[in-house]
Amino acid sequence: MANIIDYLKWRGDLPFENVPLCDIDALILSQLVYTNMAGIADEPFLGQSVTLGEIASCALEEKRRMKQDEDKDLWLMIKDSFRFKDIEVVGYVDRFDVAAEKQFCAMTVLLPDHLAAVVYRGTDLTIVGWKEDFNMSFSDYVPAQRDGVEYMEAAAKALPDYRFFVCGHSKGGNLAVYASAFCEKDVQSRILAVRNFDGPGFSEENVSKAGMNEILPRTKTFLPQSSVVGMLLEHEEEFTVIHSRSIGLLQHDLYTWSVEGPRFIIKEETTGSSQFIDTALKEWLKAMPKDKREGFVETVFSILDDCDAVTLKELFSGKNAVTVMKNLTQMEEEERKLIQEGLAILRQSVKHTLI
Repeated sequence: MANIIDYLKWRGDLPFENVPLCDIDALILSQLVYTNMAGIADEPFLGQSVTLGEIASCALEEKRRMKQDEDKDLWLMIKDSFRFKDIEVVGYVDRFDVAAEKQFCAMTVLLPDHLAAVVYRGTDLTIVGWKEDFNMSFSDYVPAQRDGVEYMEAAAKALPDYRFFVCGHSKGGNLAVYASAFCEKDVQSRILAVRNFDGPGFSEENVSKAGMNEILPRTKTFLPQSSVVGMLLEHEEEFTVIHSRSIGLLQHDLYTWSVEGPRFIIKEETTGSSQFIDTALKEWLKAMPKDKREGFVETVFSILDDCDAVTLKELFSGKNAVTVMKNLTQMEEEERKLIQEGLAILRQSVKHTLI
């Protein structure tokens, strides 16, 4: 079945002036933002803009860090695509702060008819990025969400004549919804649409707030049929289930999502396994008070404290793997009990869900 690469082959010769932005275009932008553009795209909104075609040439020539192998093929097509190559990028921001447990990245692309797409990056492969995701299970907000709101308001201030389309994949989808819900009201009024591609939900407190209720009618969430990440935490918005040609967690990969022409291939509902995992995890979180969730997450990640690893891949190489095993065996009794309690509650939640 066709994917976003095939979509570009089919529609790449039609500029946005002829055919406006669609959800598959937004999905492509949500994948492109994973590439390291530092030094190519300027951070200040009022700095010099750069086109996606120029970014493609530099990123490919300099062999910039990309999320996955298919990204190279995607950028090669962007470089020659009449639809994307002349689109300007402004306001590129990439922030990584170990102490603040923050991983945040966003860009804004300028489209015809004074429409701007604000695109948030999802979780990369850094340990800090994943730790911030886990913090969502017990925090009303994480640093990247606050940065997302500030970025949305900065974009609106720098582009006073523009309306906005806001999107992102994984945590980027969560940031797109959060920023759109909790930005200033005059900014929110200029947001036409929000697209969350398999991004997790929010705490019950945030779901019930006025800003969230205001933005939900303009929000669409897309999930693959065996979604895990996108089913986490609470969602109030309706979601559309997309056919993926992969299985399980691998369906989180946007290149596995099936398209036909300008539309996704839709499934009626998520699979039984996705619904099972969703129910079990929600049961688990409800059974653990916030302080227990925080203690569990902090204890799990404390095992990684002495490693030199920055990314998850580096955890399992050389001395880092030895350090992880050493820390596991030397855990304090209180920490060990906390992990055991959390796993026991998870087992009970799984058992209850099966019944």
